Amino acid sequence: MEDVVTALFTSAPGDDDDDDDEGLPIYGLGDYRFELLHVTALVSLSISIVVSASVLCYLNYPCNCNMWSRPIGERLVVYLSVCDLLLSISHVQDHAYMLATSDHPPDAACATFGFFLMEFTLAQTVLVAFTAVNAFYMVVRKTQLGLGSKDWKLMAVGLGMPAAMGVVLGATGHLGPSGMW
Repeated sequence: MEDVVTALFTSAPGDDDDDDDEGLPIYGLGDYRFELLHVTALVSLSISIVVSASVLCYLNYPCNCNMWSRPIGERLVVYLSVCDLLLSISHVQDHAYMLATSDHPPDAACATFGFFLMEFTLAQTVLVAFTAVNAFYMVVRKTQLGLGSKDWKLMAVGLGMPAAMGVVLGATGHLGPSGMW
């Protein structure tokens, strides 16, 4: 445990070393835990990709109608499926890289993986929070929250806020091997 705590403080945000010897240790490297962790992650993320893609195909196949004419509940399921699909695809790349090389990704790739991980995780969080609030309004107040034309407000907050945070964190060196994302 002491090695992990020490490793957390040896890499400051903005360090541009490509040498990972001073950075975070690779969990389980050298024993069965390394492969178990990454193979389990790859399998579960692959299942998530298949299920998310299936949901999107199922919701779009029988109806050739306009997306915006659908009820809010169906649109929210589509948005959540898209976010989950993109999160799973981007996160598979991180685990596949580490499994293939038995090493951390280089700093730039690590920061990119961190950006997409943060973007789609926070986008899903915003969508789930909106879904919960909308469900509350529908059940308790018997009304729905207005989103405006084509749900642009939800998309602006759901995707824009994490993207802006990611740009700021990336510019200040907090994405990547610092351990934040």
